[in-house]
Amino acid sequence: MSADQNFEILLQNYLYFLEKGEKIPKKLESKNKLKRPDIFICRQSSEPDPTDNEYTIEENVIVELKRPSVVIGKKQYNQVEDYLRFIIEEPGFNSQLRKWKFILLGKEVDSFIRDKYESHKAKGKRFLVEAVRNYEIYALTWDDLFKIFDSRHKHLIDKLEFKNSIMEELDLKGVHFDREASDELTKQAS
Repeated sequence: MSADQNFEILLQNYLYFLEKGEKIPKKLESKNKLKRPDIFICRQSSEPDPTDNEYTIEENVIVELKRPSVVIGKKQYNQVEDYLRFIIEEPGFNSQLRKWKFILLGKEVDSFIRDKYESHKAKGKRFLVEAVRNYEIYALTWDDLFKIFDSRHKHLIDKLEFKNSIMEELDLKGVHFDREASDELTKQAS
């Protein structure tokens, strides 16, 4: 939806997406309208509403990226919590049929964030540091993010590695899968 743009532009893009290409001019009155989240992602999904099967939930993600040298602490958390409060207070963003995830990424987390993890442990969601209604804030390290990716996509990575190992083995045995080999097989089939 947007990258490093203020909330007023972000809302314009968001409404444009929701209305399937129809421009809807919308001015924000809040003094915080010029704050700029790093990345805003919106996905209209058919995820069922856990409280009512008649409805589906739209998922929205705002990501705040910190340099690899930044340790995530109270200052960084407060910045993202300000984004959350802005979204809650802006009528154009806060339908009950929208779920909002705020993700904070940095080098490592300090004791303030570790304490927040501990206070939300009962919810059973790793990296959760705040949960209010349909809004959640997560704090992760860059290493956590890469480990999550590896874990979620292990089956694909394993298949690619398996395919590459077979291709290498066939290549060693003189079986080639290149343009020249393909042309030769076409000639033999004719």
